[in-house]
Amino acid sequence: MNPRIRQVHDQVSTLMNGGQLQRALQVAQRAVASEPGNAVLLSLVVQVLMRTGPIETLMHFADRCLAAGPDEPVAVFAYAMAKTTFADHKPAIAACEKFLASKDGDPAADPVRQVLMYAYTSVHRYDDALRVAERLTGNLLDRPELAHQAFSAMLQTGLSQEGLAGFEALAAANPLEPNVLGDLCFASTYSCQHPTEQVIEFHRAYGRTIEAMKRASPPPPPTHRLEPSAGRRIRVGFVSGDLRNHSVAFFLTPLLAGLDRSRFELFCFQLGSADAVTGHLFSCLGEDASHWVDVNGLDMEDIAARVREKRIDVLIELSGHTGSNALMSLARNPAPLIGSYCGYPYTTGLSDVQFRIVDSLTDPAGSDWQAVEQLVRLDPCFLCYAPNDELLGMTVGPCPSEALGGTVTFGSFNAIAKFNPATAELWAAAMRAVPGSRLVLKAGAFSSPRVADRVCGAIAAHGVEPERIETMSFFAQRTDALAIYNRVDIGLDPFPYHGTTTTCEALGMGVPVISRIGDRHNSRVGLSLLSAVGLADLAVDSTEAFAAKAAELAADVARRTQLRQTLRATLLASPLCDQKAFCARFGDALCTLVDQAAARAAP
Repeated sequence: MNPRIRQVHDQVSTLMNGGQLQRALQVAQRAVASEPGNAVLLSLVVQVLMRTGPIETLMHFADRCLAAGPDEPVAVFAYAMAKTTFADHKPAIAACEKFLASKDGDPAADPVRQVLMYAYTSVHRYDDALRVAERLTGNLLDRPELAHQAFSAMLQTGLSQEGLAGFEALAAANPLEPNVLGDLCFASTYSCQHPTEQVIEFHRAYGRTIEAMKRASPPPPPTHRLEPSAGRRIRVGFVSGDLRNHSVAFFLTPLLAGLDRSRFELFCFQLGSADAVTGHLFSCLGEDASHWVDVNGLDMEDIAARVREKRIDVLIELSGHTGSNALMSLARNPAPLIGSYCGYPYTTGLSDVQFRIVDSLTDPAGSDWQAVEQLVRLDPCFLCYAPNDELLGMTVGPCPSEALGGTVTFGSFNAIAKFNPATAELWAAAMRAVPGSRLVLKAGAFSSPRVADRVCGAIAAHGVEPERIETMSFFAQRTDALAIYNRVDIGLDPFPYHGTTTTCEALGMGVPVISRIGDRHNSRVGLSLLSAVGLADLAVDSTEAFAAKAAELAADVARRTQLRQTLRATLLASPLCDQKAFCARFGDALCTLVDQAAARAAP
């Protein structure tokens, strides 16, 4: 990089780090005007536009950047990042593949490998992502961003233990990097080998790192003081990278549609990309539709600033340590009261997050030590599920065992990251307890034959014939995916990370689910969901009891037939789908929290 371009690069980076995005854009565009074909300068414009927009201008400069430097790693990376940020993965993959065709072993190409792995996993090409990870050279622990994508590819292809070990080693090598520590927190939620105490310590270590950063660079003071809830509308903001076709949407919809607008004024801060479900959530805001704030591409300081501008009283994050989250922004005092809900099964680890909404089954008395936040127990269930029209329009068929001469089919449609040695042992125990039974597994990762073979082999190792297991992959149409439930008699929960949306969908399709109870939130969600629909007996506390329950339910044809015919109606009439009652409880809890915080803040 010549001295002049280096000077522009450093100036733009300094301005961006200082939050002067418009000034940074002016500097970068002025430099491009003098050298319109310079790929490095064009990549700087793309970097700034990813945080400022508009999208049309961003894509224009991204295309120019690639055209100017198809063999320049910085240009290909900038182009691919712009495309993948807004879910346009196909051209991003094509550009990266073309660039990398002759770059084996070249460390300068690492950023392109990083974005290519992300793009592959986004379109369910998990085998390809894993192949890129396997061909990496050198010490990954010195390259955290590249290591993140490599270890994530392992998690998403059934190598959960290997991916977790990678994240643990990466955190040990980079103990002061919050993003690295956050990755370890997320990966540890899938662990069957770490005790709960260790998983909680990972999250607390993340929080301690953020506290140290705050001491070095104190955040601005809160913009306003909380007032009591009486006689006013509380301004509630939800922030998430999952305001799209994601499980979070099923449980946020009732709140956006049902919270009492005479008591609450609602805001949504959209951190991730948008799709048709985003439009549905937007419509649920109704009279508050103008309060939808797109913060996708902004850095954490800018997100905090946007929240402060809206004078939010209660900010609720819905992502935890998952991919697109705003945790770093929560440490910048964006709102006087901050909580966590729904989208993550553990504590955030942040002292800035004052409360976390759970229930007495997911987090029973005595489990408060597992959270940095105050646990707010919203009984009987901390969730309210809103089944979409596609599920409600599906016909529930008869028990598939009727057409198979009594052969019972188990099933699980959970993400492959939840599969691990404990789950393999659990499911195999159920199949051994029901001779001749079959198992149908559906997950996007099964588009990879290697993943399918790995999972089937792990279950078969516990004494189950491989031919009794069937895998299937991603379905383009949602109705096709839901129709597969008509091939399943009994659902099996993974362990320790239970299903949530998948369990609700199974119940809505007349499929009872058996769940093993553990000692942490994500291994107790099954108990909460099943209890809400009157099936608490299907949640058991050991592998032996799991197998026994599978055998009992498989043999009880009358009960399975009745559940097939009535379970959807039972679900819709249960507390799990009672939007009015749930929103009343949720709203009362928020008012109590606001009043308590206002009393503490009173002069």
